[in-house]
Amino acid sequence: MNQEAAEFSADAKGVFCPINASPPPSEGDSVSIPALYKSEAYLELLKVKEGEICLDLDAGFPAMMIGAIKRGASVCAVSESYARLRDLSANTVAETDHALQLYWDPKRSYRAPESFDVAWIRNLSGQPEDAAARLYDQLMPGGRALAMAPNVWNYGRLFCESNSEQDCGPALSISRLEAILKNAGFRDIVLYSAFPDPCEPDLLLPWENGLRFYREHGAASASFSARLKKLMEITLMKKFKCRALVPAFVATAVK
Repeated sequence: MNQEAAEFSADAKGVFCPINASPPPSEGDSVSIPALYKSEAYLELLKVKEGEICLDLDAGFPAMMIGAIKRGASVCAVSESYARLRDLSANTVAETDHALQLYWDPKRSYRAPESFDVAWIRNLSGQPEDAAARLYDQLMPGGRALAMAPNVWNYGRLFCESNSEQDCGPALSISRLEAILKNAGFRDIVLYSAFPDPCEPDLLLPWENGLRFYREHGAASASFSARLKKLMEITLMKKFKCRALVPAFVATAVK
């Protein structure tokens, strides 16, 4: 183990660093109050309860981790990014009271079969099928999972937007997201539309007939481009019910 990794392991309780692995440069990561508030929607969908053990498979959702711990659950966060775990440890230690365990997994080799009650993944990057299979394997029978993806047909692509793909993984169609989860072995899959993105949603609606509940959301837009985009969304979703063009999808499922 190199010196920097050894110091990190000593400074952050519950952080495990593989031997002979070199940490990458630091990446910024923080938890905002709006993010904590919005994560409650996902915790409600997953019905996270006191005493449960949760897994964040790419350590991409600090707000959900903190929210789950505040509900009395414990969380294990796994990531190939050393810097993400270092920043996560620094930014959440006061909130988590050592109920958060971090595991550095640069080779994506982490396996803890049937160890978790709840698991989620923010970014189905690389091979989405492999990521879904890993998520499935870690859950105990009856465990609940949450996954998300930007919509490949997102109307926002007309505005050349790609930030949600950088944050939340490759864009998928709703049918492919559902098929990936089914092929991994999941059942009782429930699909949702997410606005404006799945990472910090202002609005979550059921995929089936959910657009009848669509309403304006988020803060007032300042730029002309943002106002035009908002007007387009309202027209497409509220008037024409074009659910195929929603910004992103979220899915819950059961093992």
